[in-house]
Amino acid sequence: CIRDSCGAGVGMLLLYGKMVGVGSSVFRACGMCMILLFAQLLGRSYDLLTAMAVTALLLVLQKPDSVQQAGFLLSYGAVLGLTLFLPVFQTETEYRIQKILQEKLLPGIGILLVTLPVQLWFFYELPVYAMLLNLLVIPLMSVLLPVAIFAYLLRFPLLLQIPEYILTFYRWLCIKAEGLPGSIQIFGRPRIWQMIVYYMLLFFSLVLLYHSKNRNKQEKQREKQQENRECQITGENAEQDRRKTGKNGKNKRDSKRTGIILIIVSICLLILPPHTENRITMLSIGQGDCILLQEKGGHVFLVDGGSSDVKEAGKYRLIPYLKYHGIRYIDGIFISHAHEDHYSASLELLQSACGISVGTVFFSEMAEENEAYDVLRKAAYRSGSRITYIRQRDRIRAGDLSLFCLYPSGKLTVTDENEASMV
Repeated sequence: CIRDSCGAGVGMLLLYGKMVGVGSSVFRACGMCMILLFAQLLGRSYDLLTAMAVTALLLVLQKPDSVQQAGFLLSYGAVLGLTLFLPVFQTETEYRIQKILQEKLLPGIGILLVTLPVQLWFFYELPVYAMLLNLLVIPLMSVLLPVAIFAYLLRFPLLLQIPEYILTFYRWLCIKAEGLPGSIQIFGRPRIWQMIVYYMLLFFSLVLLYHSKNRNKQEKQREKQQENRECQITGENAEQDRRKTGKNGKNKRDSKRTGIILIIVSICLLILPPHTENRITMLSIGQGDCILLQEKGGHVFLVDGGSSDVKEAGKYRLIPYLKYHGIRYIDGIFISHAHEDHYSASLELLQSACGISVGTVFFSEMAEENEAYDVLRKAAYRSGSRITYIRQRDRIRAGDLSLFCLYPSGKLTVTDENEASMV
């Protein structure tokens, strides 16, 4: 019975939402599935955009601030990308491989086009291999979730090993992908005008692509009609019909080409590097020291970077700030001395695979042989950074920036490590 099936489906969706927590994406997915079930129960047609709009309205009425959350924007943006761009990207083909590639890659491209500004606004970076990973991750989800639910309901522990193996495989994939060169591309947070222009160009490109798609359908219909009356068209009438068909084909190709060019231009404008000026920034990092030097030509230096009272200051303070401003490369890090409040965040930066590389790590000529310096040296070597020891009167030039070492000189004898700090 359809009524019983719909009731069971709604009950399962409610239980699933209760189990995982009703966040924006879960509310959207469960709500749209319920609308689909009710449409089948009532014998009505289901419209995906209408269902999405209903769930979005209900969620915003309940939590108005959800429109500012990444989960809400990414979830509904993904549905928009699938609904709007997938139909215009798909083409009819007789080749099986091409069909499979379209089914696997085109949904990800459509989602990326709509959600790209949101990803950069909240996370400042783009995982390059994400779409390729989805080719392996998404198919296994159809096994992971049902098996996990049935194993829980049947109280069958051995069956839970299958989801465990799948999740372990997911983790292994992510670790391997993170280690690939260029796995993370940092672009920084886009400005408001960039996002507005991006979506405007994306809208115009969508209009042109739909126009090209409709022209293609009309052309195929016209070809069928032409074949039906081919025997009746002769001489001048046949020549006029061929010219008309050729002109329509050219207009179709021009619309499609222009739409693709607009998409490329919009992406280039969105990831346009921010204009930089000569700037000195002292980051609020707790009990510690962290000074960022930026030169208008793009050179970046970090002086110290550590905190003794803020845990994981690099992960939650330094690295997000660098990504926010689109900084992918730091020319050098100066470690004045090896106390935790002067190097802990910089050490996290060197040890993390966050997409930010460091050219050189500078130590004082009087750096002692101790455990802290050993850890810093190992982290620098593993990250591919050079190590340079500087002393009094050494000078470093980078564009308009000139750095001069005042202290220490190697002739001093000190009893406290602070007295050997680099200045």
